[in-house]
Amino acid sequence: MDRRVFLSGLALAAPITLLVAPAAGAQQGFDLVTGTEFASRKERGPTRSLTQLKADGPQVRVYSPKGTKLTSPVDFDLEFVPRDGVPPMMGSIRLDYDMGLFWKDVTSRLMKYASVEGNRLRCRGARLPPGRHILRLRIIDKKRRTTVTRLEITVAG
Repeated sequence: MDRRVFLSGLALAAPITLLVAPAAGAQQGFDLVTGTEFASRKERGPTRSLTQLKADGPQVRVYSPKGTKLTSPVDFDLEFVPRDGVPPMMGSIRLDYDMGLFWKDVTSRLMKYASVEGNRLRCRGARLPPGRHILRLRIIDKKRRTTVTRLEITVAG
């Protein structure tokens, strides 16, 4: 069981459809986590998994990244399926990176290069250093029900 807590407050936005144009130079990708941040975290043994930590809100479908060994840059393709017909609040998406002793909010890094259409989030070119990475994704629906999903991936060197 994951006993760590979010260190910052919860910010909710009105449900909207966002179309974010990639910034100049997006073809080269962007650093979702820097090498320094990666090196500073506590290392654990290798694994690969997708785990629902809390599933009261929308169902999370991960179309990408796939597989057990990935190469950087990594593409993200996520769909948030309404539970009981209640739509997700796409503005509530939060992505945290496991630094070992705490979670680092990397939502703004992801969203700067992401496109959100309907209930789907796509982002291409997230650079990650070689090694094991743990991400925690949170989304809330219009009934304020929360889903938290933990994604572990390994990036080849």
